[in-house]
Amino acid sequence: VVGAALRGSASALRLASPAARSSRKLALAALRQEGAALEFASEALCGDRGLVLEALRSEGAALRFAAPGLRADPEVAMAALRQDWRARDFVAPGLLA
Repeated sequence: VVGAALRGSASALRLASPAARSSRKLALAALRQEGAALEFASEALCGDRGLVLEALRSEGAALRFAAPGLRADPEVAMAALRQDWRARDFVAPGLLA
């Protein structure tokens, strides 16, 4: 049911149960529609490099929801900045120095 809802709206992840928010498959479906859906993924999934990179393909500012370690990853930061230069506000301090 949640999978079907996500096909219609990425924001459905916001309403999903904690178990559904922890599903990599469901999060990936949501992130392919709307990178900002990363905000509603579980903490563990916000640390999943592949999922974060998928989110950044459509929304560089989704970097703000990524785990701190990924915000300090140069490749992840560059992916965000290529999509939206304003993502610089979410890059780990010192990485852009």
